[in-house]
Amino acid sequence: MTGLVEQDAPVRVAASATAAEFVLPAHLVAYERLHERQVSVEIIVANSMVVRSLVAEGRAEMGVAASDPDTPHPGLHELPLIDDEIVAAVPPGHPWRDLEQIAIDDLVQTPLALRDPGADSHRRVARELTRLGHSLAPALAEVGSTEALRRTALAEGVPALISLLALGEDDALAVRRVEGLRLTRRFAILIAGGVDTLRPATHSLVQHLLRATAEAGEPGASLTRE
Repeated sequence: MTGLVEQDAPVRVAASATAAEFVLPAHLVAYERLHERQVSVEIIVANSMVVRSLVAEGRAEMGVAASDPDTPHPGLHELPLIDDEIVAAVPPGHPWRDLEQIAIDDLVQTPLALRDPGADSHRRVARELTRLGHSLAPALAEVGSTEALRRTALAEGVPALISLLALGEDDALAVRRVEGLRLTRRFAILIAGGVDTLRPATHSLVQHLLRATAEAGEPGASLTRE
Protein backbone atom coordinates (compact mmCIF):
# COMPACT_ATOMS: atom_id res chain seq x y z
CA MET A 1 0.00 0.00 0.00
CA THR A 2 2.36 2.67 -1.23
CA GLY A 3 0.40 4.77 -3.69
CA LEU A 4 1.06 8.48 -4.07
CA VAL A 5 -1.14 11.24 -2.78
CA GLU A 6 -3.45 12.73 -5.37
CA GLN A 7 -2.96 16.49 -5.59
CA ASP A 8 -6.66 17.13 -4.91
CA ALA A 9 -6.73 14.87 -1.85
CA PRO A 10 -4.14 16.09 0.66
CA VAL A 11 -3.25 14.04 3.69
CA ARG A 12 -4.56 15.95 6.71
CA VAL A 13 -2.03 15.76 9.54
CA ALA A 14 -2.74 17.23 12.97
CA ALA A 15 0.51 18.03 14.76
CA SER A 16 1.43 19.51 18.10
CA ALA A 17 3.45 22.74 17.93
CA THR A 18 6.73 21.03 18.79
CA ALA A 19 6.17 18.31 16.20
CA ALA A 20 5.13 20.82 13.54
CA GLU A 21 8.09 23.12 14.22
CA PHE A 22 10.93 20.73 15.02
CA VAL A 23 10.07 17.14 14.00
CA LEU A 24 8.10 17.14 10.75
CA PRO A 25 9.51 19.84 8.42
CA ALA A 26 12.67 18.10 7.20
CA HIS A 27 10.89 14.75 6.84
CA LEU A 28 8.02 16.29 4.86
CA VAL A 29 10.42 18.07 2.51
CA ALA A 30 12.22 14.77 1.90
CA TYR A 31 8.90 13.02 1.31
CA GLU A 32 7.78 15.59 -1.26
CA ARG A 33 11.12 15.33 -3.06
CA LEU A 34 10.86 11.55 -3.08
CA HIS A 35 7.48 11.76 -4.78
CA GLU A 36 8.50 14.52 -7.18
CA ARG A 37 6.02 17.04 -5.75
CA GLN A 38 3.01 14.83 -6.50
CA VAL A 39 2.23 14.80 -2.79
CA SER A 40 0.09 17.23 -0.83
CA VAL A 41 0.12 17.34 2.96
CA GLU A 42 -2.07 19.67 5.00
CA ILE A 43 -0.81 20.43 8.51
CA ILE A 44 -3.17 21.46 11.29
CA VAL A 45 -1.18 22.81 14.26
CA ALA A 46 -2.76 22.52 17.71
CA ASN A 47 -1.84 21.50 21.23
CA SER A 48 -1.59 17.80 22.02
CA MET A 49 -5.09 17.48 23.47
CA VAL A 50 -6.67 19.01 20.36
CA VAL A 51 -4.51 16.86 18.07
CA ARG A 52 -5.82 13.73 19.74
CA SER A 53 -9.41 14.93 19.39
CA LEU A 54 -8.98 15.79 15.70
CA VAL A 55 -7.68 12.30 14.90
CA ALA A 56 -10.21 10.49 17.09
CA GLU A 57 -13.08 12.42 15.47
CA GLY A 58 -11.82 11.80 11.93
CA ARG A 59 -11.08 15.45 11.20
CA ALA A 60 -7.43 14.54 10.60
CA GLU A 61 -6.22 11.29 9.06
CA MET A 62 -3.21 11.07 11.35
CA GLY A 63 -1.57 13.04 14.10
CA VAL A 64 1.88 13.58 15.57
CA ALA A 65 1.97 14.44 19.26
CA ALA A 66 3.47 13.31 22.54
CA SER A 67 2.44 9.85 23.61
CA ASP A 68 0.00 9.91 26.53
CA PRO A 69 -1.11 6.73 28.35
CA ASP A 70 -3.87 8.73 30.04
CA THR A 71 -5.44 9.80 26.76
CA PRO A 72 -9.21 10.38 26.83
CA HIS A 73 -9.37 8.70 23.41
CA PRO A 74 -8.50 5.03 24.09
CA GLY A 75 -9.34 4.06 20.50
CA LEU A 76 -6.28 5.88 19.17
CA HIS A 77 -3.30 3.79 18.12
CA GLU A 78 0.21 5.15 18.76
CA LEU A 79 3.24 4.35 16.62
CA PRO A 80 6.46 5.44 18.44
CA LEU A 81 8.37 8.05 16.46
CA ILE A 82 10.98 10.09 18.35
CA ASP A 83 12.13 10.58 21.94
CA ASP A 84 12.22 13.92 23.71
CA GLU A 85 12.72 15.48 27.12
CA ILE A 86 11.29 18.58 28.78
CA VAL A 87 14.10 20.68 30.22
CA ALA A 88 14.67 24.11 31.72
CA ALA A 89 16.03 26.49 29.09
CA VAL A 90 17.95 29.26 30.84
CA PRO A 91 18.70 32.61 29.15
CA PRO A 92 22.03 34.43 29.37
CA GLY A 93 22.58 36.32 32.62
CA HIS A 94 20.15 34.27 34.69
CA PRO A 95 21.55 32.84 37.98
CA TRP A 96 20.57 29.32 36.97
CA ARG A 97 23.27 29.38 34.27
CA ASP A 98 25.84 28.82 37.05
CA LEU A 99 24.11 25.67 38.32
CA GLU A 100 24.61 22.09 37.19
CA GLN A 101 21.09 21.22 38.31
CA ILE A 102 18.14 23.27 39.55
CA ALA A 103 16.69 22.46 42.97
CA ILE A 104 13.03 21.53 42.73
CA ASP A 105 12.13 24.13 45.39
CA ASP A 106 13.75 26.84 43.28
CA LEU A 107 11.83 25.69 40.21
CA VAL A 108 8.40 25.83 41.83
CA GLN A 109 9.04 29.23 43.44
CA THR A 110 10.17 30.90 40.20
CA PRO A 111 7.73 32.36 37.63
CA LEU A 112 8.54 30.65 34.34
CA ALA A 113 7.62 30.85 30.68
CA LEU A 114 5.48 27.84 29.74
CA ARG A 115 3.45 26.42 26.91
CA ASP A 116 -0.32 26.77 27.14
CA PRO A 117 -2.14 24.52 29.66
CA GLY A 118 -3.35 22.15 26.92
CA ALA A 119 0.19 21.42 25.75
CA ASP A 120 1.68 18.08 26.75
CA SER A 121 4.81 19.70 28.22
CA HIS A 122 2.73 21.85 30.59
CA ARG A 123 0.45 19.01 31.65
CA ARG A 124 3.33 16.55 32.06
CA VAL A 125 5.32 18.91 34.30
CA ALA A 126 2.26 19.71 36.41
CA ARG A 127 1.40 16.01 36.76
CA GLU A 128 4.91 15.03 37.83
CA LEU A 129 5.18 17.90 40.31
CA THR A 130 1.81 16.97 41.81
CA ARG A 131 3.06 13.42 42.27
CA LEU A 132 6.01 14.83 44.24
CA GLY A 133 3.84 17.15 46.31
CA HIS A 134 4.69 20.38 44.47
CA SER A 135 3.05 22.81 42.08
CA LEU A 136 4.38 25.52 39.81
CA ALA A 137 4.28 29.19 40.67
CA PRO A 138 1.95 31.30 38.48
CA ALA A 139 3.51 31.47 35.02
CA LEU A 140 5.14 34.64 33.78
CA ALA A 141 3.82 33.77 30.32
CA GLU A 142 1.89 30.93 28.68
CA VAL A 143 2.30 30.77 24.91
CA GLY A 144 0.82 28.69 22.13
CA SER A 145 3.91 27.45 20.31
CA THR A 146 7.34 26.10 21.16
CA GLU A 147 9.18 28.64 19.04
CA ALA A 148 7.24 31.46 20.71
CA LEU A 149 8.30 29.99 24.04
CA ARG A 150 11.96 30.17 23.01
CA ARG A 151 11.58 33.79 21.96
CA THR A 152 9.78 34.70 25.18
CA ALA A 153 12.52 33.18 27.33
CA LEU A 154 15.18 35.20 25.51
CA ALA A 155 13.22 38.44 25.30
CA GLU A 156 12.10 38.40 28.95
CA GLY A 157 15.28 36.88 30.39
CA VAL A 158 13.36 34.13 32.21
CA PRO A 159 13.72 30.33 32.16
CA ALA A 160 11.29 28.25 30.14
CA LEU A 161 10.26 24.62 30.43
CA ILE A 162 10.62 23.46 26.85
CA SER A 163 11.21 20.50 24.55
CA LEU A 164 14.85 19.53 24.16
CA LEU A 165 14.11 19.13 20.44
CA ALA A 166 13.71 22.90 20.21
CA LEU A 167 17.22 23.67 21.45
CA GLY A 168 20.17 23.41 19.08
CA GLU A 169 23.75 22.76 20.14
CA ASP A 170 24.63 26.43 19.71
CA ASP A 171 21.42 27.80 21.21
CA ALA A 172 21.61 30.93 23.36
CA LEU A 173 19.42 29.13 25.90
CA ALA A 174 21.33 26.76 28.17
CA VAL A 175 19.87 23.37 29.07
CA ARG A 176 19.47 22.64 32.77
CA ARG A 177 17.67 19.77 34.43
CA VAL A 178 15.76 19.79 37.70
CA GLU A 179 17.04 17.62 40.51
CA GLY A 180 14.71 14.66 41.03
CA LEU A 181 12.50 15.61 38.08
CA ARG A 182 13.03 13.51 34.94
CA LEU A 183 10.67 14.53 32.17
CA THR A 184 11.30 12.20 29.24
CA ARG A 185 8.57 11.55 26.72
CA ARG A 186 8.03 10.12 23.26
CA PHE A 187 6.33 11.59 20.24
CA ALA A 188 4.13 9.17 18.32
CA ILE A 189 2.10 8.96 15.15
CA LEU A 190 -1.58 8.78 16.08
CA ILE A 191 -4.14 6.98 13.96
CA ALA A 192 -7.75 6.13 14.73
CA GLY A 193 -7.57 2.57 13.45
CA GLY A 194 -4.97 0.07 12.35
CA VAL A 195 -2.34 1.02 9.78
CA ASP A 196 -4.03 -1.22 7.24
CA THR A 197 -7.18 0.93 7.43
CA LEU A 198 -5.37 4.02 6.12
CA ARG A 199 -5.79 5.11 2.54
CA PRO A 200 -2.67 4.53 0.41
CA ALA A 201 -1.44 8.13 0.54
CA THR A 202 -1.63 8.30 4.33
CA HIS A 203 -0.10 4.85 4.72
CA SER A 204 2.81 5.93 2.52
CA LEU A 205 3.46 9.03 4.64
CA VAL A 206 3.30 7.07 7.90
CA GLN A 207 5.80 4.52 6.59
CA HIS A 208 8.10 7.31 5.40
CA LEU A 209 8.11 9.00 8.82
CA LEU A 210 8.73 5.73 10.65
CA ARG A 211 11.54 4.78 8.27
CA ALA A 212 13.18 8.22 8.36
CA THR A 213 13.26 8.43 12.15
CA ALA A 214 14.48 4.83 12.44
CA GLU A 215 17.36 5.61 10.09
CA ALA A 216 18.21 8.62 12.27
CA GLY A 217 18.41 6.40 15.35
CA GLU A 218 14.92 7.13 16.70
CA PRO A 219 13.00 6.30 18.75
CA GLY A 220 15.24 5.83 21.74
CA ALA A 221 18.10 8.20 20.89
CA SER A 222 20.28 9.27 23.78
CA LEU A 223 19.01 12.40 25.55
CA THR A 224 22.28 13.55 27.05
CA ARG A 225 22.72 17.10 25.81
CA GLU A 226 23.95 19.47 28.55
